[in-house]
Amino acid sequence: MDNALQTGLVVASYGRNVLVEAPDGSRTLCHPRRKKNEALVGDAVLWQPSGDEGVIEKIVERRNLLRRQDEIRTKAFAANLDQVLVWLAVEPEFSAEQLTRILLATEEQNIPVTICLNKDDLPGFSKSWTRLQVFADIGYPLLHTNMLAAQGLPEALLGLLAGKRSFLIGPS
Repeated sequence: MDNALQTGLVVASYGRNVLVEAPDGSRTLCHPRRKKNEALVGDAVLWQPSGDEGVIEKIVERRNLLRRQDEIRTKAFAANLDQVLVWLAVEPEFSAEQLTRILLATEEQNIPVTICLNKDDLPGFSKSWTRLQVFADIGYPLLHTNMLAAQGLPEALLGLLAGKRSFLIGPS
């Protein structure tokens, strides 16, 4: 491999290091040029090979940026998303407050969201589904599934994911 700049997509982050996937599917552990790593999962980057690893030279301009905010600080954690799937479970009971924070973060960046309730075979499904109806009433699509019973991913979920850069978030 020569030392010319390569293009890639950040597919994982490990503290100061990121895993960059090249167009051919190969993956390389890369480090930031500066002390602080500013690359996020979903970033398109230009990087330079350095032995078995690489150095991030530039982050391509982002089209959106998903942030998480708590009482103390705001933290960015994903970029360039086509959609977010909020993955909740019947048990343990999901937090409507946490769900609302996720929805506000996606609304700020105009990122479409689908709420998926997993474990629809459990006795509390009906109660959880009813709790989610307020979100459906304001326009968020809802989906339910049982990943343990499914033979692979359900068709509705496969259709939703096809050809899109998706970010799954939630306690389930």
